[in-house]
Amino acid sequence: MTAAWLPYTQTSSATDELAGFRHTFALVSNDEALASKTWKMLAPLIAARRSARLWSAETEQFRGVSRLEAALPAVAAAVPLYNRFGRTKMLALDLDARTHGVSAVDADYKRIAGWLNECGGRWITDVSTSGGVHILVPLQTTVTVNDIRPLLHALAAKCPSLDKTPMLNDRTGCISVPGSRCREGGFRVLAGDLQAAIAVFTARNTPDVLAQLAALVGANVAQAAHISTDAHTAAPENGPLPGHLLRHDPIPQPVLDFATNGDLPEDNRWVSRSEARLSVLVHVMWRGGCLSDIRRLIMPGQPWLGLARAYQTKPPSNERGHRPDTDRLLQRDWATAHRWHQERSRYLQTVTHKEKHTRPPHPPPGHRHWLAHAIQWCDTRFRSSPQRWSVAAVLQAVAISAVRNVGRGAGELRVAVGGRSLSLAAGLLSESTVWAVLRLLRDLDGSPIRLVVKGVGTEADTYALVTPDVVDPDPDAVGRPAVDVVHDAWSVVGWQHRRVYETIAQHGIQGIADIANNARVSISSAYDTVAELCRVGLLTRGRGWVRPGETTLDDIAAQHGLGGSRCMRVALYRAARQRWRQWLADRPLKAALAAQHRNAGRSMHTLVDVVLSAADYTDYLTAVVMQGPPAGRTECGVGDHDGISEAA
Repeated sequence: MTAAWLPYTQTSSATDELAGFRHTFALVSNDEALASKTWKMLAPLIAARRSARLWSAETEQFRGVSRLEAALPAVAAAVPLYNRFGRTKMLALDLDARTHGVSAVDADYKRIAGWLNECGGRWITDVSTSGGVHILVPLQTTVTVNDIRPLLHALAAKCPSLDKTPMLNDRTGCISVPGSRCREGGFRVLAGDLQAAIAVFTARNTPDVLAQLAALVGANVAQAAHISTDAHTAAPENGPLPGHLLRHDPIPQPVLDFATNGDLPEDNRWVSRSEARLSVLVHVMWRGGCLSDIRRLIMPGQPWLGLARAYQTKPPSNERGHRPDTDRLLQRDWATAHRWHQERSRYLQTVTHKEKHTRPPHPPPGHRHWLAHAIQWCDTRFRSSPQRWSVAAVLQAVAISAVRNVGRGAGELRVAVGGRSLSLAAGLLSESTVWAVLRLLRDLDGSPIRLVVKGVGTEADTYALVTPDVVDPDPDAVGRPAVDVVHDAWSVVGWQHRRVYETIAQHGIQGIADIANNARVSISSAYDTVAELCRVGLLTRGRGWVRPGETTLDDIAAQHGLGGSRCMRVALYRAARQRWRQWLADRPLKAALAAQHRNAGRSMHTLVDVVLSAADYTDYLTAVVMQGPPAGRTECGVGDHDGISEAA
């Protein structure tokens, strides 16, 4: 019935049917039953968080925040575009009719819909009573505001009615969805079949669609993402891109038309010829071409004379007709195209890269038993505390770190490890949380870890793994925690859900009561966790049973770009370690210079040239790191370090 009410169809000719849909819009714009059904089905699929922002007539802004409910809100409402990690799985384009009018909205919609059709993209459209249009393009993987900012600016430059503000605000950006109330009265109406819209948000678009759209409109994604544009960094002249980054379809016709004839398309996708040139090079490289192919195609008598003329900015300097700066400009644009593809590869790697989380094949029994006792102690000591799950993650990270360093010491189980390394092993738990947990554990009586050696210089703190005052009666029983790293996906899903998922996925337990008993959580917590894990696809449930879903933890990590987040964090930690080592290396020289300066200031000339011996410096450094600098003093450079004092 919805299709009969809304005869709009999204096909290659959809750009010409929006005007026809506007004629039928008045028939359903006040149908509250249709609006309620549309809101109930689409709002949960579009919202990045389970909340909604409500319109305030007094402030004329979306101010109030409420829980996202199935019932249609009584006032105009919008759902958040970004999750709490600043990532989104949707490109939302808001064409506003209030400033530029309905005709401008229709023209801009025609351009954008045509470009999306060229990319093979899928989207849904809704129309408001003011005449504005929303184009919602769901994505399979999450992107950040920095990823899409260049594309938004490029689209806004070509489509005057596009309001890019919501998508550029990753903290409070929100969008009204089909079925929601309009501020002018009536409801936003979905332009199309409701079931087809649900299918679009179920399948979503591959990350390559976003890259294709950026290439079509000339958005320089690589440059906007602050990738180095050093003139000495050049793209390889030969050798195609890796196979998983290549396309095998023909180059788009508008790109070919410019390369052959130099004609800019009428849809205003390129503001200047420089953007058109770069688009040609991007598409050639995208299909495995190299710089030598371009040079051959733009030679006199070859088919790409339009591109050749676009590079000829000066008169010929010799009888062969070559311009002196043509090849220099070509090499520069080729390097830019290569950087663009480097940036684009981040989207694809989130899908194609699967991180291997392999546990040690045979962890020593002592480590397995210690972890079982430590988790039993944690579950007992922190049963009603929100710290329980972060403490459990840190204890598991300590166990895997101890296994990796097994054989380096004798006697009791010991591990020398820093907070930053533990944060990586604990599933991207923040290093500040790790350090807080370590301080908490080493101050508690009966704790499973004990600080035995305080780290000095580049050496990390050393912890002894001891038997806590609460032990597991059967540490070898089924369901005990595995000595393994914590998967990065739990930093997005929530560490509090990990125990229930592992109980189901690893041990095949299906009943809620048995799950709660084995995971050591309450029945209500088990139900809440199962509901959340079903929502993200990790679990599926039926009458009396719960099983693993089709979505894996690797899929969750890929959708949220956690591989890139891990790489970024590793790079930051390496830089922090390097600064700490440099600070340590500079101490002898700074101490000597400070002593000279102090003595010279007393008598206007150097009385004593003080240089610390190796033994004196070792004693001095140990005292500084163990006790800190003297209060109120900054001599010898002690007071001006960057605060990085814990090795990792």
